[in-house]
Amino acid sequence: MLPVTIHFKADLDDYLTHQLFIASKSASIAKKRRRNKLVVSFLFAAAGATFFATGNIPLGSALLTIGILWFVFYPVWEAKQFTKQMHNMLLENFKTPPNNQTTITLNKDVILIHDETNKTSIKTGLVTLIVEIPSLILVRFSDGRSFLVPKNKTENLEDFENGLRELARQLNIKYTEEPEWRWT
Repeated sequence: MLPVTIHFKADLDDYLTHQLFIASKSASIAKKRRRNKLVVSFLFAAAGATFFATGNIPLGSALLTIGILWFVFYPVWEAKQFTKQMHNMLLENFKTPPNNQTTITLNKDVILIHDETNKTSIKTGLVTLIVEIPSLILVRFSDGRSFLVPKNKTENLEDFENGLRELARQLNIKYTEEPEWRWT
C-alpha cells in the first residue's frame, strides 16, 4: 500500500479547525471553561438564594434566572469567542493566508511534505498520534510538529487513509476516528 502521495490546499478554516480540536482536548482549557460556567452560575444562584431568604423575592428571582441563563448560554457564547480569538491569532501569525499547494508522500520509513516554500522529511517512527475528525486528518509527531490534511480538498484520500492505518499498525499506535467531533 505504501508509498502514497496526496495533494491539497489547506486554508485558514482548516488551520482553525485544527487549533480548535487541539483546544478541545486540552485538560487546562476544559477546566477553565467548566470553572467559568459553574462558578459564575453558582454565584448568581447563591446571591439569588440570599435575597430569597431575606424576603426580596423579585431580586432573588432575577439573580436566580441570570444564574440559570448563564449556565445554559455561556458555553455557546464562550465557544464563539474562543473561535474568534483563535481566528484572529491565526490571521496574526500567517502574514499571508495559507493556500499553498501541499504534497505529502507517505513512505514506510519517512514522510515527505513539501509546499511552495518548504520541504520537510520526517521519520515515520516519530509519529505519535493519528486522528481523523469530520473535516481533517491530523498527524502529530513526538517532536511537537504536526500536519493536517483537509479531507474535502484532497485527492487520493482513501489510499492515504489506508496508508496511515497501515503505518499505525506498523508503529503500534492508535488510529483514532472521532466522526462526531465538533467544537462546542
